[in-house]
Amino acid sequence: SDMWSFGIVMWEIFSFPYKIPYWKLPRDMDVIEYVCEQDKRLNTTEIRSEIPSIIPDIMKACWLCGPSQRPTFSFVVQTLRG
Repeated sequence: SDMWSFGIVMWEIFSFPYKIPYWKLPRDMDVIEYVCEQDKRLNTTEIRSEIPSIIPDIMKACWLCGPSQRPTFSFVVQTLRG
């Protein structure tokens, strides 16, 4: 979904730029299985310390397995505006 992709883009921006999410997994379905079935998440501990703590929280919400569980873009915008 678009929110899942948005979470990935946020991770790419706020983590170290040389990291690639799931680079060892050969197929999209492998990524989906890895995240949903094994309840794994991208490592938000790699986010630079000067980034506000709300950023990793938003990313994790974007990666919830069920699309209906993920936040809407308007919610994210409101949250970031404070």
